[in-house]
Amino acid sequence: MRCSPPWLARAAAFAAIAIALATCGEAAAAGAKKALDVKPWMSSSHLPNQVLAPPSNDRCTGAIVLGCGTFNLSGTTLEAINDYTFAFDSLSCTGFTTDGRDVAYRINAVAGDSLWVDLYSPIGLDVAVYLLQGSCPNPVNNCVAGEDSIETGVAPETLRWKFLTTGTYYLIFDGIAPDIGGPFIATGQLRCIITPPPPSNDRCNAAIPLACGTLALSGTTEFAFDDYKFTTTGNCTGNLSKGKDVVFLVQASPGDSLWLNYQSTGDAIAYLVADCADVQNTCFYGKNATGTNGVEQIRYKFNFGGNYYLILDSNGTNSFGTWTASGGLACALPPVNDICEYAFGLGCGVFQRTGNTQLAFDHYEFDSLPCTGYQAAGHDVVYKIYAHAGDSLWAYYTTSADGSVYLLKNCNDPVFSCVAGYDEVPIGEPEFIHYKFASSGWHYIILDSFGFNTYGAWTLTGELICHSTDVEDPGGVAMTLGIASIAPNPFSREATVRFTLPTRAPTTLRIVDLQGRMVRSLLDTTLDPGPHTAVWDGLDDNGRPVEPGVYFAKLSDGRSSVVRRSVFVK
Repeated sequence: MRCSPPWLARAAAFAAIAIALATCGEAAAAGAKKALDVKPWMSSSHLPNQVLAPPSNDRCTGAIVLGCGTFNLSGTTLEAINDYTFAFDSLSCTGFTTDGRDVAYRINAVAGDSLWVDLYSPIGLDVAVYLLQGSCPNPVNNCVAGEDSIETGVAPETLRWKFLTTGTYYLIFDGIAPDIGGPFIATGQLRCIITPPPPSNDRCNAAIPLACGTLALSGTTEFAFDDYKFTTTGNCTGNLSKGKDVVFLVQASPGDSLWLNYQSTGDAIAYLVADCADVQNTCFYGKNATGTNGVEQIRYKFNFGGNYYLILDSNGTNSFGTWTASGGLACALPPVNDICEYAFGLGCGVFQRTGNTQLAFDHYEFDSLPCTGYQAAGHDVVYKIYAHAGDSLWAYYTTSADGSVYLLKNCNDPVFSCVAGYDEVPIGEPEFIHYKFASSGWHYIILDSFGFNTYGAWTLTGELICHSTDVEDPGGVAMTLGIASIAPNPFSREATVRFTLPTRAPTTLRIVDLQGRMVRSLLDTTLDPGPHTAVWDGLDDNGRPVEPGVYFAKLSDGRSSVVRRSVFVK
């Protein structure tokens, strides 16, 4: 039993201390703590005309952070305020109400950390120490450990605690007597476990790119941070997603599709965003249909190319888990003639071609002085013509995406090399080119569309009217040069390229990537006309294996070139 005589109140007179001690002595004999030998200077009531400033860590909002390692603290609670107390002894984690003045220290603990602290008063105040988790306003519900078992004197209260969960904790130094404060000394140690670094893809700026093909991913978000969450539940997941998260980068082309089964011990949530700095407004697809250990299913087809971020998250605040994600990124292949370098040739005479620009990229557009009258920012494909001065071209281009068609002499400079262009009619009606060539050389017909990232199914019909009989016409030669096959395709070890030459000529056969960069030179020699073969073993010119993906075999005889696509897989 603890003795709490009424003279310990703030306005009580201290003249009756001896009588009170005698009274409490009887209780002490029965096993309760001894009452405090209160000195007048222990209360601020002896300074009625002076306003004393409380210490900076008077409350949890100003708590002093304790770092890892040993600590040796000293101070006084004399000017502090009694902010934290327990209503009844039975509701207290120390066993008593702890009505004294108190100060606070903050501990940012990781699961597995441990704390020991010895707290005592050098003048014999009866002190108490306790640990609150998360917040301080409600000590009864938030107290995880407390000690107040030592009689008054200089013997310390000892607190020993191992943190089972990661989070913020507050260590409170308090006293038993109502509104009483005084000096204290606390020694101890915060032993911190060695925390592994966060995953390498903890944030979007270090997101791991996903390669085309089968995906088998796994990891843990235990040591990740909560970098990405939503401000309101009105988002693509319907949940704030406040758990720890990791990020993967999807470098998507139009038509690519992602499917993923994501499972975590931390109540998995997965979503796709376009901008990690604003996940609330740029999240366009998300899944939060199951609970802990449930499987969230991502199924999405990308209509537009670009960089997107797949965030693997969880539900609860700072929650984490061990996770797996299996699935695949199916990469659609762009048209071979997506850029001028791989343009298909059109020979003399009537022609008709069809296709779709959905999987193409926007390689060509105008930033000023457009010969079409507009920017032409849609996806585009290319055909090439070798014309002589006096030849003429007529062509009608119809597309489902508000077509724009133009004729360039130099694809690297659309603005100043455009010789004809049209973008005049509504969607579904043909744009046309009628042009007579003033000089000999290569020209490129760009089949484009008006709007940003627009695409559509298209038809090109027309005729190249040739007046020249020059046998050296590169256009004519280009029609007879060919790559018959690449087999097997796709391949994982080696592929055989079969090709034909119309005449004896200096011949090159090179492997290039999607950006047109040479990866491997297979041939660079003079060959006789007829069929030939070459083998590519999946290595680059430095003898290193190339990354899985799409590559092109490019055959050239010095005047013309042709390409054929192949896919390398592991």
